[in-house]
Amino acid sequence: MRNCAVFLLCLITVKTEVYACDDEELSRHLYNATLQENCYQNATSCQSTCTSGHVLENGSQTTIHVCNGTSWIPNTVTCLPARTPVMTTNFTIVYVTEDQPAGNCLYGFNVRMWKSISSFRNAIRSTCGELETGSISIENLELSPLAFQVNVVFHVKFSGEGTETSRDICMDMIEIISNGNQNYLKPFSNISCGASHSAVTKKQTTRSAAFEYNCTEMLGSQPLASSGGVRCVHCFPGNYLNSTRCKPCLQGTYQAVPGQLTCDVCPTGKHVTEDRTKCLDSVCVSTFLSQKTQNIDLTCTSENQMCMSTCSGGYIQDDGGLSTVYNCSGEGWFPPLKSCIKYEYSTYNVDLEAVYTTNDAVAATCLSQFQAFTSAHRDYFQTNISTSCSELHDGNVTIENITIGSIAFQIKMTFHLKFYGSWPTKIMDVCMDIIKITFQSRTTYLHPYTVLQCTDGRTNVTKVSAQRSGDVLNCPDGRLVINSTEASYCIPCSAGTFQNDLICLPCPNGTYQPIIGQTFCQNCSDWTKVNEDRTECRLEEITTLGNISYAGSSPPTEVTLLPNVTEQSTELTTTEQTITTDLAETKETKQNVLTSISTILSTSVSLTTTVVTIETTETSTEKSTSSSPTTTALRTTKGYTIPCGLDQLSSAIPNSKYTCAAHNQTCTVECSSGYVTSEGEASVEYRCEGDVWTPNRKLCLEYDIPFTTIALYTTYSTVDQIALSCLQDFREITERNKDLFQKTITDYCGDLGINAGGLKIENITSISLPFQITNTILITFYEESVDVREVCLDYITLIFLRVPSLLMPYSRLNCTSGLSDVTKVSASHGSPSYSCNNRTYLVNRTSQVYCVPCAPGMYMVSSQCVPCPEGHYQPLPGQLTCEPCTENRTVVDSGTNCTGYTIPCDLDQLSSAIPNSKYTCAAHNQTCTVECSSGYVTSEGEASVEYRCEGDVWTPNRKICLEYDIPFTTIALYTTYSTVDQVALSCLQDFREITERNKELFQKTITDFCGDLGINAGGLKIENITSISLPFQITNTILITFYEESVDVREVCLDYITLIFLHVPSLLMPYSRLNCTSGLSDVTKVSASHGSPSYSCNNRTYLVNRTSQVYCVPCAPGMYMVSSQCVPCPEGHYQPLPGQLTCEPCTENRTVVDSGTNCTGYTIPCDLDQLSSAIPNSKYTCAAHNQTCTVECSSGYVTSEGEASVEYRCEGDVWTPNRKICLEYDIPFTTSALYTTYSTVDQVALSCLQDFREITERNKDLFQKTITDYCGDLGINAGGLKIENITSISLPFQITNTILITFYEESVDVREVCLDYITLIFLRVPSLLMPYSRLNCTSGLSDVTKVSASHGSPSYSCNNRTYLVNRTSQVYCVPCAPGMYMVSSQCVPCPEGHYQPLPGQLTCEPCTGNRTVVDSGTNCTDYTIPCDLDQLSSAIPNSKYTCAAHNQTCTVECSSGYVTSEGEASVEYRCEGDVWTPNRKICLEYDIPFTTIALYTTYSTVDQVALSCLQDFREITERNKELFQKTITDYCGDLGINAGGLKIENITSISLPFQITNTILITFYEESVDVREVCLDYITLIFLHVPSLLMPYSRLNCTSGLSDVTKVSASHGSPFYSCNNRTYLVNRTSQVYCVPCAPGMYMVSSQCVPCPEGHYQPLPGQLTCEPCTENRTVVDRGTNCTVDDENDINLGKSQVGPTGLTETEIIVIAAVSVCVVFLLVVIATVYYCKKSKAKRRTFHADVSADAKSADGASVKSDEYLRGSHEELIPSKSSSTNDPNWTYQDEKIEKSTFASANEAKALDVLNTIIDINIDNGECITAQPPVFENVREEKWRPLRHKNESNVADVINKAKETEPDKAPCRTLSDYDNFQIYVPEPEMSDPD
Repeated sequence: MRNCAVFLLCLITVKTEVYACDDEELSRHLYNATLQENCYQNATSCQSTCTSGHVLENGSQTTIHVCNGTSWIPNTVTCLPARTPVMTTNFTIVYVTEDQPAGNCLYGFNVRMWKSISSFRNAIRSTCGELETGSISIENLELSPLAFQVNVVFHVKFSGEGTETSRDICMDMIEIISNGNQNYLKPFSNISCGASHSAVTKKQTTRSAAFEYNCTEMLGSQPLASSGGVRCVHCFPGNYLNSTRCKPCLQGTYQAVPGQLTCDVCPTGKHVTEDRTKCLDSVCVSTFLSQKTQNIDLTCTSENQMCMSTCSGGYIQDDGGLSTVYNCSGEGWFPPLKSCIKYEYSTYNVDLEAVYTTNDAVAATCLSQFQAFTSAHRDYFQTNISTSCSELHDGNVTIENITIGSIAFQIKMTFHLKFYGSWPTKIMDVCMDIIKITFQSRTTYLHPYTVLQCTDGRTNVTKVSAQRSGDVLNCPDGRLVINSTEASYCIPCSAGTFQNDLICLPCPNGTYQPIIGQTFCQNCSDWTKVNEDRTECRLEEITTLGNISYAGSSPPTEVTLLPNVTEQSTELTTTEQTITTDLAETKETKQNVLTSISTILSTSVSLTTTVVTIETTETSTEKSTSSSPTTTALRTTKGYTIPCGLDQLSSAIPNSKYTCAAHNQTCTVECSSGYVTSEGEASVEYRCEGDVWTPNRKLCLEYDIPFTTIALYTTYSTVDQIALSCLQDFREITERNKDLFQKTITDYCGDLGINAGGLKIENITSISLPFQITNTILITFYEESVDVREVCLDYITLIFLRVPSLLMPYSRLNCTSGLSDVTKVSASHGSPSYSCNNRTYLVNRTSQVYCVPCAPGMYMVSSQCVPCPEGHYQPLPGQLTCEPCTENRTVVDSGTNCTGYTIPCDLDQLSSAIPNSKYTCAAHNQTCTVECSSGYVTSEGEASVEYRCEGDVWTPNRKICLEYDIPFTTIALYTTYSTVDQVALSCLQDFREITERNKELFQKTITDFCGDLGINAGGLKIENITSISLPFQITNTILITFYEESVDVREVCLDYITLIFLHVPSLLMPYSRLNCTSGLSDVTKVSASHGSPSYSCNNRTYLVNRTSQVYCVPCAPGMYMVSSQCVPCPEGHYQPLPGQLTCEPCTENRTVVDSGTNCTGYTIPCDLDQLSSAIPNSKYTCAAHNQTCTVECSSGYVTSEGEASVEYRCEGDVWTPNRKICLEYDIPFTTSALYTTYSTVDQVALSCLQDFREITERNKDLFQKTITDYCGDLGINAGGLKIENITSISLPFQITNTILITFYEESVDVREVCLDYITLIFLRVPSLLMPYSRLNCTSGLSDVTKVSASHGSPSYSCNNRTYLVNRTSQVYCVPCAPGMYMVSSQCVPCPEGHYQPLPGQLTCEPCTGNRTVVDSGTNCTDYTIPCDLDQLSSAIPNSKYTCAAHNQTCTVECSSGYVTSEGEASVEYRCEGDVWTPNRKICLEYDIPFTTIALYTTYSTVDQVALSCLQDFREITERNKELFQKTITDYCGDLGINAGGLKIENITSISLPFQITNTILITFYEESVDVREVCLDYITLIFLHVPSLLMPYSRLNCTSGLSDVTKVSASHGSPFYSCNNRTYLVNRTSQVYCVPCAPGMYMVSSQCVPCPEGHYQPLPGQLTCEPCTENRTVVDRGTNCTVDDENDINLGKSQVGPTGLTETEIIVIAAVSVCVVFLLVVIATVYYCKKSKAKRRTFHADVSADAKSADGASVKSDEYLRGSHEELIPSKSSSTNDPNWTYQDEKIEKSTFASANEAKALDVLNTIIDINIDNGECITAQPPVFENVREEKWRPLRHKNESNVADVINKAKETEPDKAPCRTLSDYDNFQIYVPEPEMSDPD
């Protein structure tokens, strides 16, 4: 054992070492990074972190390394230094000039602001001095005036080392301090405004939310987002800096050093690594070329590292390719070489189906002579086909056989062709195309038939068509077909394999095949053995050789998996006369003949069938035609009329015919031959939709065949001379032979139907390569089919090399350096280009190309059809122009007609109303164009606007023409110079001085050179010149502003300067030599370029950049200029003039009209007093006459939503939205946690914690004062904050204070900025929150140092009368508005009947009697409900109602045991007008439904397969079924379920391998629905915990032995509810009911439906409705039937007696009276005598005569009671004064039933008595179960168990000793019902 343990330990050790990664190895590949502590020996993952101030390429600082078993992934990490970028941002201060318009003071502001810029900078630096911001400077100031204020934008720059967080907090502090301190950044109290002065105040300071980042100070770096903010990081190796971002090195370049501006080129023969950081030598190429393989040529190109393997002639790859390219670049490797196999050419079998027509006789009667002619002319056919393709290829085309068949008047002849040799697929396709086209174009081609002798006479024969079909590839045995792009090849199976079907298989075991291309393998002899590749048999090593006899031995047998083919010679004959070729009797030929025979036979059958079908069709057609005159064109045989007029498809569409699908409202219009629609369709299907054909009518237009232009490329080689030297002579010969070329091509394509005029050579161009000349012959084809043209050039290109004289007029060429022979190289052609004449356009359909003319209403423009212009029309197709529609007429019918019309719009609105413009109109077309005068454009920069007359108004709205200016253009010109002898930086100072001296010279020079472009001396100005240096270069950035001239000229000027910069030595070159710090240096020009233009306008115009021009456009009237943008005049202001900076106020009682351009009188219809006196603590300002007012809450007040102001709109005469109250708010308390962490340097922090806490507690007040002092500038006073608590916790060497601070009174934003400030300066101010010098620790003294500070998010809180409102800009504590009160920090409306007139209250006041709440719960006033409350009491029985006083809302609650038809226990009614809504709902008595649930119990058969034990299991289960029922009832007894409360309906048992599951189907009665499911939940939970529960199985007798049984699990299914046939199921969320149908309805298939017309039902829960008798009508929604007064009047109106009644009326009244009296007597009798059984008779009408059991008991009792679905609910009994009630000879079945429904309990008991009346046993009465017997309110007593029963009996004995029971206690085992026995007479 010890040895085993050692061995096991060794294995573990070895395994660990094999799969471990070396952390030291990883450490060696970390650059500026370190491994963390989690990286230990044998770790599976490690984390490395960049050293401080360094980041990864993605900006993060950590890397997770994962061990894959042997190495780390990633295995290398590089971190580069990161610096804080230069950050720029801005803030804006609004200064208010109180006494003067700001525009007058702008100059004074400008002077004072720039003079104060240094003091501004110092103030900002002082504010942020404690923060790590780096250097702070103000780069620029921008000033802009607006009305009485000046906006100053301060551009702030942060540079040097600092943190982004500090800079952000710095800007927050500047904003807060400037807003709180009037003197901050305002060193003046007044300002000079021209001739006067104005006081200045600060209004507001706002900071920009964003920073801009710049990394120019760190060369070769880019801004990169990291965990600590944006940092400047050098471009990583493999990248370079492109402008401002790092980009990966381009392909073929690399960069190994970080922070570079370019990448290096990797030289030829080397390759760049994948990460583009290295350029390595490539061993791939040399290794590739070193491979030596037969039949494969290897080549490589070292420049791009590409290699290629090419098969030698006669060989091909197994994928059909001739070569493969391999990629040797990168560090990847090429795949294995593909082998090359010697190939043979496959043969193609192709069928050509030629169809001929017998004009005068049925084809079948002429077939015999046709076959004879065919046999006689077989050689003629062969010659025709061979000649057609002989020029294309050397391979043979033979006719294998010919099949002939007939159909009606046609003979179909199929030529079965076979192509032998190396036929490329393309050439074979062209050959077949030529045969098809020649068949149709040449009359005699494949047509030796002139006249045929038929059985009925002679007939002419003509050709119809030819079609290709049935391509099949064939290879010899042992070969496989390989397809390539050029041709198909046959490749033999390799040695060691054989062909089986379409694949090559290895030889089976024990066989071999040494030869390629075989279909079998050979057996080895007994003494030989097959080698591994199964290509030979080798002798086995034999120790002793015996005598081997070869006498009589046979050669090795062949092995094949192919079926044997019996070879037999059979003479083939058939009635279809198959023509066979005279071929050798080979196996292959016979097989082909057999195939042909089967094909012919199948074809013959189909042909015959087709003939019959055609004849039948023709016959039916004739019959239809003959009968057509008897039917109208628009009606069907069934009399249906198509609503669309067919005339619209005939006369309306010329050059067409139509056919319709009868009664289908669909017709197809086919254009005549030579005609198509404008879309090129030969036919169009129209559908009749409504009474209109869809789509719109399309005309059939006569088309032309387009011209086709195709380029034919022929290439020739100049063998002896460079082609360029021979090109001149070549061109001359070509030009002389141009006509010959055209004739030659025409002749060769003549068989295809192309005549002399069918094509024309447009042009021939010749170009030369080193030893080749190519002719491009541009050929245009006319007239013929488009397909023929391309086949013609296919044919020419294929035979070009095969016909020596074809397009070869060149014998020898006279070249400049001697004579040269010429040989052909290749020919090809381009894709066809189609063109049409100038009156048609090209339509390219899939099957054809057309030249189609434009339809009427259109005309041709640049080969496109466009609709006629507005005011023009064209009634004819194919026109080039449209006709103008004359005056007072307009264009109609889609531009095809011209008729009279008048424009409804007024043209004067476009002339006098738009100054500086003129207009032109398209007559009668309701469209006019207004063109602005020269120098004017619209506000959008448009020179013209098109207006459309819509109705009688011009659209769009009128646009004004405004006089524009040309904008200033600022462009940067970059000129770069090289300092040849010195580093540029050392010469920069001298360079800048020379530049500054020559600034004016530069300006003059540029002006002079651009003078010819129209730029004068004042046309441009150099604003600034800046010079920066690179290592040996200096670049000038010359900022030039152009004035006055055209915008295009300005950019062209700088284009010109940059182009001539290097060509004109003196241009911008004042530098001869430079004085550098280390010596003199020569200067040379390097380059010049310029940037994109920047446009600007004066302060009264804005920039509009159109595609063709740039304008400075003034603001239109009704607008004014703000910050270079035009904005509409403010509400209540107007501006009638363009180009203004302000708008004029509209005076009192006047309003702004005409889009803000005018001011006129107006009165607001809304009452302004509603906004002043009605809203206290506020003031309002209105946009005069604009129906809009803004109510601003007073300082310290907001609305309940936290709004400081609300805008109201006057809609009609009412202000919208509803009035909002201004409420006095409080500033919430803010509680924030400040965390300060300290390090205990010398001791473990825990040992020092006590002393630390004591010091902290002593200095708590000091901490509070310190924080208050530092935040004093932010406006926080001594009482502004309070430290609530300080807690201190320790880590190993650190202690952290959590200082809980609550702020009061100040702005919420200030509080958080205060803590930001404290956390940032915590480490920079040594004494800040640092009272700890040294600590007394348990083990000695310890120094303390600060570590860090931070703070948490703020938490806001309010007092108990206000709630928190968090707005984006502020947080408030707002009181509840009147009409509401505070509950749990939330405002809720006052309850119904309560009100609250005051804000901020905790309760509401009740509204006293006869008063109601009004004004949204803020007032209480008198009110009376208009609806009658009696309608809710007497009208709805079994209910009671409660009302919310004065609220017009009442709730009707149904009595216990009753719900509405929807299952509602209560209904809320609203008083609308004087009627209650919704309609009255009846309360109906409901039943509790039966519930059926499946209980699943699973048991395990431990020792046997469960299936073998299933029989015994089922028997035990069946015997214990009643025990199961009793057990479940007992366990659920406490839930209120007794013995009769549930019944097990069925138990089924099923088996799995070692388990059996019982499905126990249980039905529950009487109890609450929830209790039933809880019962089964309880059973399933205790199933495993109570061993005996449902466990009668000890051991099972299985077929293979005994087996123990154990419980596994228990669960139950979902409940299923059901009702009797008189109720339906209503499933509410809280309860399930069985509800009867309401009166007026009856039950059908478990659904309540209204009574049919003429029927009614006054009772609930009925199965039928009663008919309403004659002269009566149904009323009250089907619940009543009453006399129809109108009918009665009509019946008796002829006889009127002295009383005023007719005789009929008197008779009716008397009869009705008698009936009513009789009915009342019957009702009284039934009510008194039978009420106890009324429900039983209704509810159990189906219980009548019951079958009796053997002992005389009713067998229906239990079934009926189970079916009644009564719920078992306990109830309390009470005593009665007269217990002497007895029935004799009545027996009750042993079941216990009870109900909370008293009426149904009585019904159940009476039913039991009825069905057991004949039994002779006595029944013992129990008097306590009765209460008020006279009123029949019975309360049956429910018994849960025997003790309960005994208690009842004993109590009866004590109270009524003379009524002792005649049955024993044992008789009550099954929980019987005890029925009281009253005397037969009335107890009274």
